Amino acid sequence: MPNAFFVELQNDTVILDEYETRHLRVTRVRSGNRLLGLDGQGNLVDFVLEEIGDTRSKGIVLSKRHVDRDEYHLTIWVGATRWKRLRLILEKSTELGVDKIVVFQADNSAVKKTENSLDKCMKVLRDAAKQSLNPYVPALEWIFTFTRDLAADSLVLLLDIEGVSLKSISDRVSRSSTISIVVGPEGGFSQKEKRLLGASAVPVSMGSRILRVETAVISALSLVNSYVKRF
Repeated sequence: MPNAFFVELQNDTVILDEYETRHLRVTRVRSGNRLLGLDGQGNLVDFVLEEIGDTRSKGIVLSKRHVDRDEYHLTIWVGATRWKRLRLILEKSTELGVDKIVVFQADNSAVKKTENSLDKCMKVLRDAAKQSLNPYVPALEWIFTFTRDLAADSLVLLLDIEGVSLKSISDRVSRSSTISIVVGPEGGFSQKEKRLLGASAVPVSMGSRILRVETAVISALSLVNSYVKRF
């Protein structure tokens, strides 16, 4: 059972869409039950469920509080990978409080984006936010060609087993308000992509072991969160 339901706030009313309405039925919630909702934009609400419809439901707000963002902005850049691994990356990154996730179609990506990928990804982000009570759903972007210059970010960390120890630059990480963690696809970056990243990224390693992409994302994000004292 989810800890909360994803809602749209309309003054003193909350609206639950078709996806959340199905969750209401699956979890056997009834009209009159008191529930917790979040809107993915920092608002947490206590509400009483008033009506369960066919494709949407609504409730009455009892109380509401807003959770402000902190001064840090963490972005994960990850090469497109198979759905089983990508789903885990999206889920755990949301639980760990990442602010934005960019999935890029790398030259060596094993899979291609499909028409329904964005919708599938957003459902995972919402469910993870509900489960972890993260008041903010991460922004999600999917780009087809990795041609973006990341130099505008104050600190770009490129996961590379031959890089410097991430722990060795923990002080620099803690002083940076905008941080991007870049993780390549399982096939690695092409030479063109390495040249593009070379000018703006700091190659960092988390040890001598070769980690799968989802393990690398979770580990790196956990360490960075620790360095900036998010937990």
